[in-house]
Amino acid sequence: MANLSLAEGYAEALLVLARARHETATVEAELRVISQLLKRDSRFLRALRDPEIPEDRRAERVAQALEEVAGELVTGHLVAMTQHGNGRLIGETIERYLDTVAAAADTITAEVHAVVPLDDNQRARLEQALTRRFGRPVRVQTFVDPSVLGGLLIRVGNELVDASVRARLVEVRKAMQRDVAGLAGLRG
Repeated sequence: MANLSLAEGYAEALLVLARARHETATVEAELRVISQLLKRDSRFLRALRDPEIPEDRRAERVAQALEEVAGELVTGHLVAMTQHGNGRLIGETIERYLDTVAAAADTITAEVHAVVPLDDNQRARLEQALTRRFGRPVRVQTFVDPSVLGGLLIRVGNELVDASVRARLVEVRKAMQRDVAGLAGLRG
């Protein structure tokens, strides 16, 4: 519980700084990208938690990893966390920040993975459809993900809507395996 309140404190401090600089939306977008980085790159996550790596070296790694995806405010905040021995809380801090911003706006955020970027019209239609489904305004955050193959993979909170070609192919493969097993049973 102490870690959660510490992560909340870091998130609140970042939100205060972002609001003061009028960069709330920019910080939110950068944190979403970093959140995806943490989910995809287990080496980065291990480096944040490895007690064998000194804090200053961990901080250097954080700065290097973020130089392409985050601005001065976010990078500085996450590097400072790491320098103070709290790099392991970066993921939780990001979650708290995003939750706080969404709650203040009374919106839900949907992570949408697609093989190509959505255009403005597709994004607007998807936001409308998801808003109807969830009964609250939904903001779509898109990520290009070649593994989807086609269609969409949508995560809203703990709910996952898998309308991807990859998922359909898995269903077809399972159906074919059942059919083959059924045919084998008829022969025997």
